[in-house]
Amino acid sequence: MYGVIKTVKEDSFNQLGLDPCILEDELNKAVQGTGLAFIAFTEAMTHFPASPFWSVMFFFMLINLGLGSMIGTMTGITTPVLDAFPKIRKEFLCGEASIE
Repeated sequence: MYGVIKTVKEDSFNQLGLDPCILEDELNKAVQGTGLAFIAFTEAMTHFPASPFWSVMFFFMLINLGLGSMIGTMTGITTPVLDAFPKIRKEFLCGEASIE
């Protein structure tokens, strides 16, 4: 879009005060910390042999990481409740089905 405006408004383009929007510059401004590792790793995966396989494995890892965090959070919530109220069965609180 920057290039189109520059060609259409050649005479008054400098007065508009527009800066070119370069994707790399925007990513460098917005991404910091651990998010940078995810972007750098996904960019590196495009250069691996069989990159679709590694991409699927990366996102499978993210899903497992999220599920593990969720299980840890639920354990942190249910354990104090079960300790405070020992008559409550864990199966009722966690929604576990027992096979008997």
